Amino acid sequence: MGGLGGPAGPTGPAGPTGPPGSTTSGPLVAGVYLVNKTFVNGLGNNLVWDVYDGGQFLAAGTVGGVSISDDGGGTFTNYTIADGLGSNQVYSVYVDGSTVYAATTNGVSVSVWGNPGFVFNNSINGLPSTYVQGVYAIGSTVYAATTGGVAVSLDGGQTYNPYLTNNYVFKVSAVGDGGPQTVVYAATATGLGVSLDNGRTYTVKTTADGLVGNFVDGVYATGSTVYAATSGGVSISSDYGQSFTNFSLPGGNAVIGVYPVGNTIYMATPNGLVVTTNGGTTFTNYTVPNGLGSNYCEGVYVWNDPGYRTTVYVATHGGLSIATPS
Repeated sequence: MGGLGGPAGPTGPAGPTGPPGSTTSGPLVAGVYLVNKTFVNGLGNNLVWDVYDGGQFLAAGTVGGVSISDDGGGTFTNYTIADGLGSNQVYSVYVDGSTVYAATTNGVSVSVWGNPGFVFNNSINGLPSTYVQGVYAIGSTVYAATTGGVAVSLDGGQTYNPYLTNNYVFKVSAVGDGGPQTVVYAATATGLGVSLDNGRTYTVKTTADGLVGNFVDGVYATGSTVYAATSGGVSISSDYGQSFTNFSLPGGNAVIGVYPVGNTIYMATPNGLVVTTNGGTTFTNYTVPNGLGSNYCEGVYVWNDPGYRTTVYVATHGGLSIATPS
């Protein structure tokens, strides 16, 4: 994707917050339930923090390492500090082709598939904190979300420069080509950080700017649209984070992770996987009886290829739950 032509316009008024809708429970589609994968299938631990399907490889960040599958989640091979990881505690993963990035409690670990497998190189060079909770990459530009701010690497994750320092950052996402005009979003404990200069300077958006909650645990960005998973629900902006529309979940449920596919929005929450197909008017809640490993969900990822498959992955405290509804 190319860079933006110029900075976004001034902040507009906040959009309306939709009323909480009704909640039901059932299979993702008729007869299709989530199937849960655990350490029996090769996961490093049943507590799964994050999941990412890169097509060639599926990666899961766990309490016991990064677990990688080349058969769509049927079986996993687990990698640990013995394979070069900075720590076995892997909070976030990102996959680009044959390259796997792991956010650990002791730096960012990067590996390219080779013979006999993955061997990770770990870096803490320039990070504002070695405790890394999120990672994202565009080519050789790597973005790390740490407990001390955002770090940006221009050399494939070997060295980093710290930005948005003294901020507790959970996740990071970016839109662009990794160059100077790339838009970077940072999910922080005090709002959504928005950078229009490849992560160097930020404006932190809060409820005063239209967010539904200041505690932002997750973020997803595509084109000019960004989705923020917050303590109060989901905030959506179609103008690079300048204005927002919002919806809240029934019971005031917090949202930890969010992943949209067309009009369908999948949300990881402490009380199950919640899905809306109509912009937050009604919701369907999936829990342990539907195949989730645990009701406490840390993240959700959807591989969406209408000509091939659509697969939903949910990182839970009881395993990695997978469904292929179409």
